[in-house]
Amino acid sequence: MKYLYISLTATLLIFTYSCKKAETDTDQTFGFTISDIKDFVLEADGTEQMSVEFNATSDATENVSIEILGLPDNVTHEFIRGNGSPTFYGIIKLQGNYAAVGNYKVTVKGVSSSGITQTKDFQLKITNANNCVDRMAGKYGDVTINKAPGANSTLAIERHPNDVYPEVKMTLNCVNKTFSIHGEGSLPNGNVHISYSGQGSFKPFNEISGTYYRKSVFGGNPTPPFSTTKIDTFSFVYKR
Repeated sequence: MKYLYISLTATLLIFTYSCKKAETDTDQTFGFTISDIKDFVLEADGTEQMSVEFNATSDATENVSIEILGLPDNVTHEFIRGNGSPTFYGIIKLQGNYAAVGNYKVTVKGVSSSGITQTKDFQLKITNANNCVDRMAGKYGDVTINKAPGANSTLAIERHPNDVYPEVKMTLNCVNKTFSIHGEGSLPNGNVHISYSGQGSFKPFNEISGTYYRKSVFGGNPTPPFSTTKIDTFSFVYKR
């Protein structure tokens, strides 16, 4: 009996130790971290996607939802993937709507189902818009605005589909928000030469009105050379 008692006691101690060890091997307290986020560059009217890594720090699992705080005016966001169970990558789409150029501190925030919160800051740099041309193309009444082939800063203005006059072109400065009008050529009969000139400025999302001067020079026999000047106008909208 003495030996049996010792054996049973030893077995019970081993069993108790094994259970306690198993309980400590698995951390049941949920936790997570947000990896460092690199500074991010966005053009004033550009669109970019950024990814943010959420890492688990325990074996427990919970869902984590993402928030983004501190975006400047005229920058919007959309979550391509806005939640998950760490470890996972959140994907955020940022859209500039002609935001003011500058550096901004932005915060990514993760909130778990039980309310555990983590945050991470990064710098968002807004740079000048390099291409405002695409937002201006389209048809406005009897005026068609097209992007000129092979040019990133020039629009072609066509007043009428069957117009025989030379093409009017408008070159934009997207940084300074100014434009210049130019173009010249001759009519099919060769006796009329036309040139265009003009300049102006624009503001995003407002109607853009421009005035250009059409100077027609007539020459050749039997008509004596002479010239006339006509002022034409156009207007269109910078699209959101």
